[in-house]
Amino acid sequence: MDNKIVSLERPLPVGLWVFLGVLAIIIALNAALILPYVLAILMGIMLKVIANRLFCHLRNKGMGPKLSAVIVIAGFLVLLITPLSIFLTIAVRQTVALVQWFSQNDIFSLNLFIQKIVKIGPMDDLFGGADALERLIRNGLQNEGLILANAVLSMGQKLPYLGLQLLIALITCFFLLLDGRNFVLWFADKMPMDPDVQEKIIQSFKNTSVSVVWSSLAAAATQALLMFIAFLAIGIPGAFMAAGVTFIFAWIPIIGSIPVWLAGIVYLYSKGAILGLTFMVAAGLIIGVTDNIVRTIVLKGKSNMHPLISLIAILGGIRLFGILGVFVGPILAGILKSLLEIWPVIGRRFGILRQIPVEPKIDR
Repeated sequence: MDNKIVSLERPLPVGLWVFLGVLAIIIALNAALILPYVLAILMGIMLKVIANRLFCHLRNKGMGPKLSAVIVIAGFLVLLITPLSIFLTIAVRQTVALVQWFSQNDIFSLNLFIQKIVKIGPMDDLFGGADALERLIRNGLQNEGLILANAVLSMGQKLPYLGLQLLIALITCFFLLLDGRNFVLWFADKMPMDPDVQEKIIQSFKNTSVSVVWSSLAAAATQALLMFIAFLAIGIPGAFMAAGVTFIFAWIPIIGSIPVWLAGIVYLYSKGAILGLTFMVAAGLIIGVTDNIVRTIVLKGKSNMHPLISLIAILGGIRLFGILGVFVGPILAGILKSLLEIWPVIGRRFGILRQIPVEPKIDR
């Protein structure tokens, strides 16, 4: 009897290792499949967290789950696509009109610019005369034009990819609104983690996601307000339009308020307002700095994250993930912070860290 039991137990470890090996291969292949869309899925999860309260409100009003989810997704589409389409259309029209105006008024005449440069004392000797300076500038403009053309072409080629990413994010949000709770319970049951660790990670993701959105909203609103004040104080027309465009572009890291700021500088230069131009340059620098300051302050207040960590997470996220890094970076930093906070409890639970003795209280 004992021999039979031993013979039945021997094959189990081999079968276990084979199963784990096959499981690892399948997981790796599936990870390779979804890797190009990880950021889109992550954005969909963030959208679900943000829209969950509205979804629950619609459900409490008696609407079905599918109808409520469709209304939420339609709302996201209106909020994302409509403002961008309007402002991009206006921006293109105004850019064309601006170029035509410049060409008619000859404000940025290359010959006039060169004549002004060579009149400055040592500049004539430094560049070897007006002809040499003209050749140098034309070669530089040609190279910059090629770089700009390649950049525009690259952005145009990425539009279908970005559209696909947005579609995947919205689809992910839709199905998570419908079956998100069941999916979390199913996935948590398969994860080799204690329930308190899982709860800590989920709660950290929720808090940080909401904090990132609020910080981006606060930064965009602050930049728009400062740009409105700058345009109004200096006397540049279109202050409301400048504020609206700034609010839209402020959601895009690095770019931010730069397009509107440059438009104001060009206008002031064309008018010869040197004092206003100086104030506009200073205002642009201040507005650019407030972006990171406001983001880090709001993140600290909402997710209890140190401003330095928030700033590094935002900049590192942009470098690693591109535009979406402004959201992904702080989320990853927040999850790491939560794991480090719970690590002492886990370490003592499994005997990795020594227990801290509790000193008895002595009444005096």
